[in-house]
Amino acid sequence: MNYERVVRTVAVLPEALQTAGAAVGSARVRLVLRFVIGLLVVAAIGVATVPLLIVLDIRDGGDGWGLCTDGLSACRTSYFAGFEFVAAMFVGLFAILGLIAGCVRLLRWLEARSSRRELDPGYRL
Repeated sequence: MNYERVVRTVAVLPEALQTAGAAVGSARVRLVLRFVIGLLVVAAIGVATVPLLIVLDIRDGGDGWGLCTDGLSACRTSYFAGFEFVAAMFVGLFAILGLIAGCVRLLRWLEARSSRRELDPGYRL
């Protein structure tokens, strides 16, 4: 690989991103960001429904996804097993919700920047 060519490309990259990323790049990023937010919402719903699915599995005679391997009548778990499970669920759910909030803020910032750029073509951020 040609080192000088890479250096020239990297030197021009910030300027190219400022000019070319105004309309087309920003629209693509916003579309991808909306898609990521949708996936995160689906993941949050999935994490929130896991306890219901475990209870339904135990009700139908299953092992509760490994929580009660011998069935509900012979289920011997530690005192803190339920609390550990709930804590893990809350941590996972709040991590996903934090990612959603961060993506939504970034999306709002990109849309505000785009609208400012539409009002003032000379605007640079």
